[in-house]
Amino acid sequence: MVKIYHNNRCRKSRFALKELMVSGLEVEVIEYLKTPLDSAQLGILVAALDILPYDLIRRGEKIFK
Repeated sequence: MVKIYHNNRCRKSRFALKELMVSGLEVEVIEYLKTPLDSAQLGILVAALDILPYDLIRRGEKIFK
């Protein structure tokens, strides 16, 4: 099963979800804006992706700028 942290307002997220569904993969969709991850879940995600927490930030958003 593939897990996607999805934002339906995001064009790239909608495209990724569509491609996963078309590929026939079983997909678990987590709408993170409706069900935010807590700090422990974020820590697990960052470790699994081997990235810095900063890399999760949507830097193109107005609120960030």
